Amino acid sequence: MMNRLRLKALRLVGFHNYNDELIEVHGDLFVIGINESGKTTIIDALHLILSGGQSFDFNAAAKTAGRRDEGRSLQGIILRADLAGNPHPDRKGGSIAYAVAEFEQDIGKAPLTLVFGASAVDMNARARKWGVVTSNRAADLPLVKKNDNGSFRIASRDELAESLDDPILTDMSKYRTVVADRLFQTREDFDLVTDLWRKAKSYRELSKAARGFDEVFRQVLPAPDPDPFDKVAKGFRDIAEIEQKLTDLSDDVKALHQLCEIRDQARDACETLRRYRYVEAKWYADELATTLQKKRDQLQQCSEQIEEFSRELSQLEAESQTLDEQIATLHASESYQTATQLEELETRFKGVEGRITTLTDRRTEATNKLAKQMRARDKCIETVTATLSNAARRFDELGESLLDISVETVEQLLATQRLLPRTVDDELPVDSIRTAVAETKKLATRIVSNMSDEIHRLEDRQTELQTQRNAYDEDLQRLRRFDDVVPAIGGLDESLDALKQRGIRPRLLYQELEFAPGVSEEVKAVVEAALGVERLATLVTSPNDSAVACEIVMSVGQGIRLLDATAVARPGVAQPKEGTSLLKLLHIGNERVLAHLQATVGTLALLAQAAPDGADQHWFVIDGAGGERGARWRLELSTPRWIGQETRQRIREQEIARLRASIEQIDSEASSVAGDLAHCRTVRDALSELPVQIDDLDLPGSVERAWDSLDQVKVNIHEVELQVSQIDTDLAKERFEQEHLAITISDLRAQLTGVDIGAIKARLDDLNGKSKQTISSIERCRIRRNDTTERVKTLSGEIIEGESELGEAQVLVTDARDELRAVLPAGTDNVDHYVFNIKRASRIKDLPSRISDAVARQASTAERLRGSDGVLSDRFASRYRFRVEDTTGWIDVRDFRDQSLDEILQERDETEKHWRETLKKKNVELVEQILAHSLTEQLRSNVRTLQQTKDGLNRVLENLTFGHSRFQLKTKVTPEHASFVQLIQRQSLLDAEQRRELREHLENRRDQLTGEGEIPPFLDYRNWYTYQFQLQHTEKEDVTSLGSDELVRGSGGAQGTHHYLLLFALARFLFDRSGTKIRLLMMDEALHGYGLDMQRKELLLRCAKQLDLDLVIASPDLDGTILEDAADSTTVMVEKDEHDGVVLIPLIWKKREPQRELFAEPRPEPVIGHETKE
Repeated sequence: MMNRLRLKALRLVGFHNYNDELIEVHGDLFVIGINESGKTTIIDALHLILSGGQSFDFNAAAKTAGRRDEGRSLQGIILRADLAGNPHPDRKGGSIAYAVAEFEQDIGKAPLTLVFGASAVDMNARARKWGVVTSNRAADLPLVKKNDNGSFRIASRDELAESLDDPILTDMSKYRTVVADRLFQTREDFDLVTDLWRKAKSYRELSKAARGFDEVFRQVLPAPDPDPFDKVAKGFRDIAEIEQKLTDLSDDVKALHQLCEIRDQARDACETLRRYRYVEAKWYADELATTLQKKRDQLQQCSEQIEEFSRELSQLEAESQTLDEQIATLHASESYQTATQLEELETRFKGVEGRITTLTDRRTEATNKLAKQMRARDKCIETVTATLSNAARRFDELGESLLDISVETVEQLLATQRLLPRTVDDELPVDSIRTAVAETKKLATRIVSNMSDEIHRLEDRQTELQTQRNAYDEDLQRLRRFDDVVPAIGGLDESLDALKQRGIRPRLLYQELEFAPGVSEEVKAVVEAALGVERLATLVTSPNDSAVACEIVMSVGQGIRLLDATAVARPGVAQPKEGTSLLKLLHIGNERVLAHLQATVGTLALLAQAAPDGADQHWFVIDGAGGERGARWRLELSTPRWIGQETRQRIREQEIARLRASIEQIDSEASSVAGDLAHCRTVRDALSELPVQIDDLDLPGSVERAWDSLDQVKVNIHEVELQVSQIDTDLAKERFEQEHLAITISDLRAQLTGVDIGAIKARLDDLNGKSKQTISSIERCRIRRNDTTERVKTLSGEIIEGESELGEAQVLVTDARDELRAVLPAGTDNVDHYVFNIKRASRIKDLPSRISDAVARQASTAERLRGSDGVLSDRFASRYRFRVEDTTGWIDVRDFRDQSLDEILQERDETEKHWRETLKKKNVELVEQILAHSLTEQLRSNVRTLQQTKDGLNRVLENLTFGHSRFQLKTKVTPEHASFVQLIQRQSLLDAEQRRELREHLENRRDQLTGEGEIPPFLDYRNWYTYQFQLQHTEKEDVTSLGSDELVRGSGGAQGTHHYLLLFALARFLFDRSGTKIRLLMMDEALHGYGLDMQRKELLLRCAKQLDLDLVIASPDLDGTILEDAADSTTVMVEKDEHDGVVLIPLIWKKREPQRELFAEPRPEPVIGHETKE
């Protein structure tokens, strides 16, 4: 065993709320205090010093077992942050903290002191940590520096380094290595013990959260090394990753092939379109050549026709000239000229006769029209006369109907009527009539508006009168409802009705009062004013009904007073010297009422006092209890009406008479208002229709339209008369010219006697006919020659244009052939042979339709190639960044490396082959190396470790007696893991079948393989077994196995006992096996709860000391005195001062000498192991 080290001192500087505290330790250390006092901080500090932050978390007992991501942080410790994460005001801007543990070595040797230091700027910044291993004592370390002003501050890391000869370890891994070398045999022992410290510190929460002994034992067992499991998980992940890559690669190749298909479709669509374009261009050029030849032939024919037309035109012009000469000779003869003149005059004579006939017909038509207009004038006169008569009659009717309603309106109607003309010859005053009609309507509207206002006023007054009458009726009914006068106080009527429904007949307080004889009316008014209506209306019930009455009155909630049955007069209160006592003026027959008034107003008196100027007199109420201090108030008097039966009866009769008179007055006024309202409604209704009735007369519109019609007829008659006069003038002129022409024609006929005018005309007509035919033929010949000439010009232009178009078409054919050749398979030289023989273009029937389809197909395939189905697919976008190249017509797809799609496919095939070979190697590596070697050896090692742990614990427990009981640990393979444990135990590297079985076992649970650093539950050896404590009584031979179920059914104290015995035994086992220099066990909230009584706690601590464990325990109530003489101990009580600072109260207990046991009183027999279940 290595040299033993024992804790001698702890020093905390700037460590949370410990500014600079030194705790000297003798033996075991017990820290007690209330929650949040800082006792757990000491445990955390010691744990942090020894572990260097490995397997460490703050404030472990305040958390649920197994959760290590909550609680305090190192930054919060340094900055003394509150629960909200806010730094202490003294440590804002950053601070430094130190935790020091001093261990004592053998006598004569220097101590071993471990220093943990850290600094932080704020809660979010990473804390800087360092450590020191030194031989200086904790109290002598220069951790605090004095400032120039006399204050103290915490030394920085550099200042500490300057003050010590020992190196500062800024790398915490090096610090842990040094600690492990100084305290343990191996680093593995350091790892195991630091893990034990972590579990022991939070052992209470860990065991409390566990469901039984099984789970507790699994928690404290060493966790398996995760590295082999990581290799297995990584192997399966690598295989899965490769399989996924192969799957992705296969999908990628498939997608690339689909992209190739789309590209080939786009290429085919491009070739098809270009082939059709070439056929179109070729056919168009051939068609232009054929058309051009046809036009050249037509041009030759037209030139020959022009020469023939020129010869024919010369012949026709010679014939026309001969005919013109013959006609001119015939026209020059005297007989022909005389005959021509006669013919002209006869034609003029016939024209005059026609005009005379037309004028005669027009005069007859005008005469008839004039007669018609005359009849229309007579009819208009009748219409105007009837309209005027009807308007005058309607005005008379309206005036008679309104004579008794509105004389003003009737007069306005008559004035309007007088404006109407009496005959058609009178003047029509349109503006005056229109103004009069408007004034009449305005007058009627004004009267209707006035009547409406008056009706509203009368209706409001009618409603007001009805409301007043209803109020008087209610007041009258209220007077008749009660036998006596009742004040109109809110809630009083409801209270009386509610009491009456419950069979209670209360009286009002004023009904119990009468004035004493001789009291004047003025004094009566003063008394009533002093008492007030509310007090006089106090309800008086029998004592038996008081409670029910009080409940009813309070439910109404209107502040109604109820006689206080318990009130008594105030004795010893002096009356004022002057004035008259209020109660002396009253006669009160009811003793309860008298007692009530004596208690409430018994000290009141009345005082009449004149004004200073003597002009008036006022009454005052004086309080006898405070009269000397001027307790008085002035009264406002009114007519007495409540005290005295006769007074109330008189008031009641007067009020009823007043109400009846008021109702009769209201009824009389209401009748008058109803009559006025009916008259106003009659006037309003009658005059409301008058504007509509006047509008129906349509004045002056109807009369004006009749007048206008008559005027128009007169104008028409005048116009027709003018037409007849003009026709007569024209007819006289035409008859005069007719007579003159008849004389001239007669003279010319005499001159032509004996001349054959018919033969001359026949000859002339024949010559003129021939001349016209010749001229017509000449014209037609010229037109035909001109048309042909124009046709020649047109054909010449078309030929020139056709030759140009043919040249352009041939260029297009050449371009289309070149474009087609660019997309044709290599070696295709004869394009025409490919197009017209191989592709049989000559059989195409509907080329435009084919081209349209080809254009659509090319656009569709190009869009698909360039779209999300093609190079822009999500699969290709980030990986290949394809682009489409078609500058030469040959469509190609290339990636960002300028690789073609075919090259990429070839590369993908090679990659797929590579991944398949890698997958094969990974499978071999997983089976041959990881599963068959690393994992198997790890699992076997875990089984051996468990067996060694069980044997070691049993050896420790074998000599440990708890009361009268001893314990042994038993393990058993669980049924669900039995086959796997057997497989591990018989696993052979050379047995392929067993390797296959192991791999299938893991592959079937591949989803349970956790992440890196985590152990799959089904591969954790701690889960393969069930664990039991076998209890044996030292006084008996029977053996009892305490498994999970038994422990759960046991008392809380029994369960806690078993759990802590397990922890102590495991600590002793690990300390013995590792040969550590310190055998320190830290526990937070240890032995607290679980139902552990003081006797069990003492026995557990004695067991810990028997196992040679040094204890550091933080608990609210457990101190070292429980061990008495068993061991030395130091108890530190942690408290907080008014500034939330720490106050330490140490208590040291030293072990007594052995001989003192001789005088000890006999201790009672332990009951542990024999408790009775509750």
